[in-house]
Amino acid sequence: ELPAATPPETLVAPPPPPADFDYEAELEQYMARLRRGGLALIWGPAGVGKIALAATLAARLQARGQKVIWHTCRPPDIETNAGQRLLLTLAAGLALEGRGELWQALTGSEALPLTQRLGLLEAGLTDRRWTVVVAESQWLSGDEASRVLDVLTAAQERRDIRLGLVGRHLPSWADAERWPALPFPSDAIARRVFLSRIA
Repeated sequence: ELPAATPPETLVAPPPPPADFDYEAELEQYMARLRRGGLALIWGPAGVGKIALAATLAARLQARGQKVIWHTCRPPDIETNAGQRLLLTLAAGLALEGRGELWQALTGSEALPLTQRLGLLEAGLTDRRWTVVVAESQWLSGDEASRVLDVLTAAQERRDIRLGLVGRHLPSWADAERWPALPFPSDAIARRVFLSRIA
């Protein structure tokens, strides 16, 4: 039986950064958080520019030679199993670096139990040094998605990877004092407050 085809690079590639970018000071703070703690939680209401900021962050990291794996979640009416699709993106990233076991397990004819798939993911992420960005994370729901996210956060805590979560809500486990919501670019006062808090 032939192994599954190599995944395309586009499956893990970040979107291009915007031509006009007005969040330079905020970007520097998130970059500093990633350097120090390996975590960036970019959240706030629709329309504040979260994806543009995260895409610019990803482009800056790539310009410094760092590997970025990007995944965009879809709403539940489009995506019935958000966890499976996130797992597929991570498997694609591993396969592109020569670790194809998880990709073959997900795309081959023989289905592995979730526990084994998560075990392959955990092993693959060890010492990976990626920055994994999960955009539109408010759509990441369900048991499988929670368990994949648990593997990612555990890898981030071990400093095997750096993790960026981008969405409309702060994760329930995160400290709102340490991670304020991103303000609108036009609100100068809110931006000053945000920068003083996140610094």
